[in-house]
Amino acid sequence: MKIWTSLKLGDNFSFNFAAVLSMAWLVIFSVNAAYAEVMQSRRHGFCADMSVHAHRGHPEFPENSLSAVRRAWSSGEYDAAEIDVQLLRDGVWVLHHDPITGRVVSGLGKARTAKLDSRQWKHATMLGHKGQPTGESAPFFSEVLNAAHEDGGKLNIEIKGKYSCTSIQALYKQVASSLSYESYFFTSMDKNALTCLRQTDSKLYLGLVVSPDFEGTKAKYSDKINWAKSIAERYGVNTKKVGEKAEQVAREIGNEKYLDSNGISQLSREIGKPFGMHMDVTSLKQHLSTMLEASAEGVSIYTYSRIGEEKHLQILREINSQYKWRPTGVIVDDAKILCGANEK
Repeated sequence: MKIWTSLKLGDNFSFNFAAVLSMAWLVIFSVNAAYAEVMQSRRHGFCADMSVHAHRGHPEFPENSLSAVRRAWSSGEYDAAEIDVQLLRDGVWVLHHDPITGRVVSGLGKARTAKLDSRQWKHATMLGHKGQPTGESAPFFSEVLNAAHEDGGKLNIEIKGKYSCTSIQALYKQVASSLSYESYFFTSMDKNALTCLRQTDSKLYLGLVVSPDFEGTKAKYSDKINWAKSIAERYGVNTKKVGEKAEQVAREIGNEKYLDSNGISQLSREIGKPFGMHMDVTSLKQHLSTMLEASAEGVSIYTYSRIGEEKHLQILREINSQYKWRPTGVIVDDAKILCGANEK
């Protein structure tokens, strides 16, 4: 059989298939080499043996956008994309972090996400990190599931807010019917959501999100009472009284009570293994001995930071230097800071 390698198109143009094929293989090789270089640096950098998740997707794109999620997968810098999901009033799940629109999603004014329906959400568009319009549609969760199936991407799905067990289990079924078992897990600040998921699946990894420690994040939250109220309101708690009451409620919702040996034992009974603690790195430092014991007993520890990735790296390095221990994984805004650093 004769294989055509050249096609003449007029007197001055010749299309050489062999040359094009060689160029295509060169491009593919270059992309794979760049990807391998990123992964190699991770294996030998500080992120070696840790799972690295992109906090609300890749930092170069709007948070919780489809483009941010897909870029997190394709960049080679992350093992998974961490996303936030909320339920609209007509039973449709969407990607969104805040209880009210307007900061990262435009076209809806300032509206409670839970009060919107899917018809309204179709008009929402993403804003960039500086508030600039992008023209990108705000994603439905189903779109991200389709992308994960196509791209082979892994999802860390944080459930924002408090929902019925029926809604939580319906979410699980939606995910389980779309993705392979090893390509997703769920986290939430709401322990009841995790116990509902455990009733549905006895083997799925589940993570309890612990709210940042107040004292460790004063630089970030100068007005901690307003922040406390915002968390309380997100979970349907009426906090007309400010001050200590608001902080107390936020601490209760933020799961600080589980950061001791009794709390870990309670979670082991009520959620069941496999489970983990997803916590601010300053909270890890404050409760380090308990978390080291929990880790030794098979509880996964993931860290994130409200005080910047440089400080995140500094604290983890200090812990690693003294105890030769690193968390199971990190949820980061920029993997280059942690994973580009040399191991010390």
